[in-house]
Amino acid sequence: MNEDNEIIIDVLNGNINSFRLIIEKYQRKMYNLAFQIVNDKDSAKDITQDVFIKIFNHLKNFNSNKKFFSWIYRITLNESLNWKKKSTYLEPIDELHAAEYSNPSVDYEKNERAIQISKALNKLDEKYRTLLILRHYNELSYDEIGEILELPTAKVKSRLYIAREKLRNLLGSYDNE
Repeated sequence: MNEDNEIIIDVLNGNINSFRLIIEKYQRKMYNLAFQIVNDKDSAKDITQDVFIKIFNHLKNFNSNKKFFSWIYRITLNESLNWKKKSTYLEPIDELHAAEYSNPSVDYEKNERAIQISKALNKLDEKYRTLLILRHYNELSYDEIGEILELPTAKVKSRLYIAREKLRNLLGSYDNE
């Protein structure tokens, strides 16, 4: 039995304080994922908090034959996408946000490229943007992405190929400006 499942059993057996171990382990990753989807720090914090409340309330429904990691990622992704759909105002990734993805010591050209990539990502269809975020910003494997999105690994690979091509085309249009 893995560590997450042991913690879940402990929580379900009444040791509610053990849930903080889940929060400590996944909070930063879930916040980063939410932020990458919604591009707003406060909203990402709210989403992350909502995710952990939802997880706590539905912990008894978790299928221990599945990976907890995939379950929590899927919930965070869904909550983020739902927030984005409901939002009447979506702050685009701008220079400030793009700089968060890059090292402050990088030179001007690299920072400009990060800005271009962020703008191009915002123009992609959500299914492609999500794949690129999970793969390149969260460094998940094809199998992990497939599990989270409930897609076969081959479909993940083919959609990622399409997503990269679309991103490359968008970036080409920035280079020609």
